[in-house]
Amino acid sequence: KKEGTPSDAFCEVHHAEGSNKDTDRHYRMLSFIKPVVSTFKTGSWLTAGDGLGREAIFLKKQGVEKVTCSNIWFSDFNKEKISERVEDCIELDISNPMPRPHSQPEFVLVKEALHHLSRPIDGLYKLLDLANRGLVLIEPHDTRCATGANDLVENSFLLSSGDEDNWESYLFNVREFCKMAWALDLPHVLVRGFNDPTGGLYEEPTDKDSDHAKYARYLGRCQELDKLGELSKRPYNLIVCAILKKTLEANERSGLKDFTIIDKPSI
Repeated sequence: KKEGTPSDAFCEVHHAEGSNKDTDRHYRMLSFIKPVVSTFKTGSWLTAGDGLGREAIFLKKQGVEKVTCSNIWFSDFNKEKISERVEDCIELDISNPMPRPHSQPEFVLVKEALHHLSRPIDGLYKLLDLANRGLVLIEPHDTRCATGANDLVENSFLLSSGDEDNWESYLFNVREFCKMAWALDLPHVLVRGFNDPTGGLYEEPTDKDSDHAKYARYLGRCQELDKLGELSKRPYNLIVCAILKKTLEANERSGLKDFTIIDKPSI
């Protein structure tokens, strides 16, 4: 497939969420968890905050045997339409004690949902408790913990702390994930960063370019910023984090080489 063109997932997911030019941007984010999915896909997964069924469809396409789709609040969850593509859909209200799924999932995946909660850390603990093997998150990264004061002006577009819709917008950092994991006596935290420059780089009111051209422009900018991140010249504005409950086997470690594996310190 030619780089910069929408993926197969871009076309297939329209059945679930209608015509949405932003879809492939979200599937690019999900592509960063592929090593985790391929390493643990024999288990069952629960997607949380997945109001459109996007993450569940992605996991199914990656070969995960059993996927349950859920929201984390009762609004914006088209259960009937999602169930056309995902067999198992449940409703979770994270603000109240949550009923457990019929069987405990090996992994829970939440993407860009926790940071909208008024109590995101409480939600983090609840979702981790639901998982047998681990919690996988894709959430905004607190770049203020990853940059020097001299870079703040240059990186200001990465330091957004609010939403146009006035939703809650919490920024996570790796240290709080590790503190949480070590306090619970969990063995590993997996981390990798990436950039997602939204806004005018992808969609402009007067833009006459095709969707393919817009996505190619967006993807090119992502690659530029990610290269700077690899060189430690810019912080990543999003992170993928997996908090694991069980010790990794040697073969599992080898499949996760794209991640930084942070082991619980020995005391």
